[in-house]
Amino acid sequence: MQQLNVITFDDPMRAQELLLAMTRLASKGDLQLQDAVFVTKTDEGRVKVHETADLTPGEGALSGGFWGLLFGTLLLGPLGGLAVGAASAGTGALMGKLIDAGVHDDFIRQIKDEVEPGRTALILLSEGGDAAAIDAELERFAGARLLWSNLPPSARQAVEDALDAGHVHEHVDITDEHPGT
Repeated sequence: MQQLNVITFDDPMRAQELLLAMTRLASKGDLQLQDAVFVTKTDEGRVKVHETADLTPGEGALSGGFWGLLFGTLLLGPLGGLAVGAASAGTGALMGKLIDAGVHDDFIRQIKDEVEPGRTALILLSEGGDAAAIDAELERFAGARLLWSNLPPSARQAVEDALDAGHVHEHVDITDEHPGT
């Protein structure tokens, strides 16, 4: 089962530290990390989103154009390389637009509205994992708050307990139960 958790921080560096900790757990086989997205809202309310897994149209065009130019030139000469490169760039841009790997964009838009000004949310999409190892890492991030989770109540409570530092936890009811892939 895919697990989706949104944890907010008052310091964007702490959100990055948590992602680094979860990546370390994934490298040791204690977690299958599928995607991570940062949503930062400034004190003035401006929102910045940084997705770690999705291919943007620009990245798709650049990658497709490069490989198309290379193989087109090798197989068809300079003019063929330009033609194949241009076609591949267009295809790469389209693929970047159509493929939404990881956390769905609609869910990210909903979270953008829910993040409080001056806070950063880390959206983690994962599957499985060693609960004890994950809880041990989460305990280092006292003061962070669980904004949203699709975990069962007992697992959600374990996450909240690990993060608990005397703060009232927020819960946002978002109707999309399976916002992952």
